[in-house]
Amino acid sequence: MASMRILVTVVAPLVLNGLVFQSALLAQAPREFAEVSFGAIKVSIEHGCPPWSEQRLAQMKQQVPVGALWRMGADDHTTILVSGGAIRLGDLVIDDGGFGLNARRTGEREWSFVTYDGGEATTESQDNTWETPATFTERQDPAPERLAFTIADEKSAKTLSVRFGPMVLSAPIVPVEARDAELAIGGETANTRWFTVAAANAPRADAWVLTGATKSFFVGNVNCAFDVEIKLNTKEATVRFRNRARSRVADKIAALGARIASLKKAPAEGGGSAREAAALEEQLAKLSEELKDVGPAPEPFEVAVPLTAAKSPSGKIGAELVKKGGKLELVVLANDRAGSLAIDEAKLLPPKEPKAGKKN
Repeated sequence: MASMRILVTVVAPLVLNGLVFQSALLAQAPREFAEVSFGAIKVSIEHGCPPWSEQRLAQMKQQVPVGALWRMGADDHTTILVSGGAIRLGDLVIDDGGFGLNARRTGEREWSFVTYDGGEATTESQDNTWETPATFTERQDPAPERLAFTIADEKSAKTLSVRFGPMVLSAPIVPVEARDAELAIGGETANTRWFTVAAANAPRADAWVLTGATKSFFVGNVNCAFDVEIKLNTKEATVRFRNRARSRVADKIAALGARIASLKKAPAEGGGSAREAAALEEQLAKLSEELKDVGPAPEPFEVAVPLTAAKSPSGKIGAELVKKGGKLELVVLANDRAGSLAIDEAKLLPPKEPKAGKKN
């Protein structure tokens, strides 16, 4: 996940006839921080702390239906700031930078964490978003008075937990080693960033995890920046390459389509769902036109890399594209297993324009 701009929130007092009313500030819910360090890597989450009451549970069920976002806070938006390196939250790699943090209800008892690069309390249609499953549990012990974020040790690992009343959303946090390099591709030099984790922090089997990314580089007028994602099982690594400009739009189209289908499946009283669905369908039409504008950006493709016993365990999980003998090769490390595969460079680049025919 590429580093985005750091989010800055400025809270100004209310001014009327030259007078400053501090009550506008005092009415806000208190702000709290949850923080953790992994050596030089620092993680800080800032959030508002709305109070808990039994009435909140019914409100949550009504205001956060399946597919909707929960801001996980009050007043100003909840943020996560990573500095000095990168981390993985659940299956999501978060690189150096600041982001908004929401939760999405994906089922009756299923949730996910959502990070985004916007400045509002919840993500908007123009924001870039990234999502990872969260573990949902219900506690029977007395609930804290306010919403609480904690980062604590659990089974020899760090776990982010968000508790509001009996509801708890959680996901592990692990440090990620990030390394910058250059890659010659398409006649250009692309700046790349590769992510590896210790074998003890291996991703879940069959979960897609970011293992590399390039910064923007252009071939002709096409932005060829791409992300590299890996999914491991016992026999092989599946690696997926996704052009970032195309994927950003295609992912939003998929998310909007799912949300519209959910609204039509369970219409709300008073026609609220129908109105929201109509508004989302307008956004969907605009995104479909935007996808056309992306033009010749390559579509995603996957390759399977067979893994065999390594000569010696690397202690790491990750993958990297390298140039060997002028050809592109994908190298995968999976601790005591490893593999490599030649990659067709043309698949990562826009199609070549046909040469103009000779004139008679």
